[in-house]
Amino acid sequence: MKNLILTVLLFLSISGWAAEPLSGIAEVLALSPEMAARKLPVHLRATLLVDDRFRSTFFIHDGKTGCFALIPGPLIARDPKRGECYWFDGFTNAGDFRSILEITSFQHIGPGSEPEPLRLEGDAIFNTRADAQWLEIEGRVEGSSFREGGPSLDIGVQGWVIPAFLPVEKPASPALPWHLLGRKVRVRGIAAGTFNDERQMTRRFLFLPSLSHVVPLEEMPEAATGAAAATSLLTLGSEINSRIRVRGVVTHRIEGEAVYLRDASGTLRVLTAQPLPLEPGDEIEAEGYPSLELLRPALRAGELRKIKSGPAPEPVHFDPGRPLTTRLHHELIRTTAELLAIRDGSQGFILQCRSGPENFDATVDK
Repeated sequence: MKNLILTVLLFLSISGWAAEPLSGIAEVLALSPEMAARKLPVHLRATLLVDDRFRSTFFIHDGKTGCFALIPGPLIARDPKRGECYWFDGFTNAGDFRSILEITSFQHIGPGSEPEPLRLEGDAIFNTRADAQWLEIEGRVEGSSFREGGPSLDIGVQGWVIPAFLPVEKPASPALPWHLLGRKVRVRGIAAGTFNDERQMTRRFLFLPSLSHVVPLEEMPEAATGAAAATSLLTLGSEINSRIRVRGVVTHRIEGEAVYLRDASGTLRVLTAQPLPLEPGDEIEAEGYPSLELLRPALRAGELRKIKSGPAPEPVHFDPGRPLTTRLHHELIRTTAELLAIRDGSQGFILQCRSGPENFDATVDK
């Protein structure tokens, strides 16, 4: 009989009928999805570690563990501060992967403390138990771009590339940390991810509290003296981590993604989101690191400079019936073809064309 009474009392407590709310994040994370979906009351003390309100993303930590916190607009208007400690009230939610908190109110206590991170190496960052946890990892900055409207870094870790989102601290003109490209860094942040409807992780990324949580572990290397040929990247004897300078004429540009240039040796795709106004014919100089791609390496540019303006480059005649060569890759071309159809695509209008026996698509920017 005593065991039966204890079992009933335990069930009443877990099912949310008990008067005492959950007081620790570990208790929240231990709940099954079904139990967390019952909206159990929560009252706990925690520090706001990540405040990325531009992406509606908040993470809190109670000194032992962390979790995602859903903070509604009216509470965000009260302007909670990253790094500060609060009493948080709310209730549990099943989340997409593990239990989360829906915050209904908070009360400021004072300055919070940043906990010691979980130090991970290599593919340990993909451990599912690392989700929503405060961690530290080392890697190399492979790129810098805007994602979901805000700045981010691509951190290379033993062959994996992991996006690391930075909060939008200046919404009017968020800047990208170009100076970190190619450098080995130590990163502290929260492990997050995307998940399918069966609660399986499908992607890993990081949310960083600020750029100060990215610490360079080496000095910026100097680029080689003089400009290298566009087609010389990753030839025998060159290194993928060598900083390279190239110079050429712009043939095309995709805003926020890449610039295509041509020099005396051939063509090159320069990967950059730098907001530098460029037109075909402009002569530019780019510095960065080689990036492996199909057919021909690209350059991940950390610096891009316009040297002077010039006439628009002449396209190369292209015959789709002749064998393709690497030299034509990323080249500005002209060809004659029969237009078969036009359809709407995500990046522009797609022209379905035929030239002799060959069919091909051409995309026209909207």
